[in-house]
This record gives sequence, C-alpha cells and structure tokens, in this order.
Amino acid sequence: MQNNGRLPGYWLCFSPDTPQEKAAARFREKYGYPPREIILQRGLLWVGPVGEERLAQGPETRPASVIRRAEAAQRPLSPARALQLALQMEVEQ
Repeated sequence: MQNNGRLPGYWLCFSPDTPQEKAAARFREKYGYPPREIILQRGLLWVGPVGEERLAQGPETRPASVIRRAEAAQRPLSPARALQLALQMEVEQ
C-alpha cells in the first residue's frame, strides 16, 4: 500500500486489531526479510517499509519467487517482466 504521506516508501498494512507478531511474520513470509518498523497510525497497522531492508542486506536475502521479487520491487508483473525475472533467476542459480 502506498504510504499516507508521512511514512517514506511503501508499507504493508493490516487492520489495527492484528497482533504485531502475526503482521511481522506475514511481512517476513511475503518479502523474505523482517520489517524495520511496525506503526499503529490512522486506523491501520503499518509494517515495513517494503524494499528498503532487502536492498541493504544484499543478494542472499532476495525473495526466491518471481512474484515475490515483483512485489518487493513494487512493480506490476507483466508477462515480459515475468520472463525477465525468470531468466535472471536462472542466471543467478
């Protein structure tokens, strides 16, 4: 979800009654690294930011699937982009 104008970058949002541990676990499952912050603001639980930690931690923490890479990069997954990511994964392995 695009941020609310006060938090930099992109954040994964949950309902405010979501336990923070569960939100952090879902973020880690989805993006392959733990969130830097969990903030309750404007009626939502903001978990993230998305993309920042992945870049800081290096290539060994990259999400393994094509879809997770597209989500982490916050890009639409067109057929051409999916092919490009699949070929990139083959070269890296």
